[in-house]
Amino acid sequence: MHEKEGILKIYRRQIQRHISDYAMKIRANNEKLYGERVAEQTDRFLKMLVDAKKRHCGRLVMVGYDMEGGTNTKMILEAAKALEMLHVYVLLTDGDTDIDAALSGLHAAEMILANLDCDAELRLKVMSIVNRTLLLRTHARGTDRLADKLAWQALEIAVNPLHVGMVLAGADCAATDAVTPFATALGQYLITNTETGRIEAENTLKALQSEKQRWPNAASSFSVLID
Repeated sequence: MHEKEGILKIYRRQIQRHISDYAMKIRANNEKLYGERVAEQTDRFLKMLVDAKKRHCGRLVMVGYDMEGGTNTKMILEAAKALEMLHVYVLLTDGDTDIDAALSGLHAAEMILANLDCDAELRLKVMSIVNRTLLLRTHARGTDRLADKLAWQALEIAVNPLHVGMVLAGADCAATDAVTPFATALGQYLITNTETGRIEAENTLKALQSEKQRWPNAASSFSVLID
């Protein structure tokens, strides 16, 4: 566990550095290109993006990519950054604080995903699953059914990032389907932080480990996220 905990910390540092560099570049050009008002809107998004601490979405992208043997570190960092940006978009729209700031991040993130250094077929798959996730996450704000709300929130914070990483490494539907029950339970735990949620996530992880020996190196990473 300690070894994988170290890897997760490395992932977080890599993502944080990548995001900080990105924000610096965007801030340097925005006012010059678009004017003070647009720069202020974008800066609200960037501040929230840079100040985030846990990086669950970005780290799960990288864990999923590593699970399937991916090797393009530069590309997967771009994808991790984009998923972190999409999570900030979700947080901003949930709070109805600044739709222009939220949309500026949404569109920038989708441009990053559309231009990832990978096969066009993989980019298309990622764009499809990400936008399906955002659609369902939007529905989560309007539903009165708690089970649906939790499932759609878990989809955005855990299932989708893990699937994105796996798909970018070439995983097929069978592989992503196999990990979905665990990722859903993990996402619900990350949202609720309850003892019941932790036990459910642990149980689905044990079932995944007993049924699938495909990802032995991922188990410790998942365990650290549950602990």
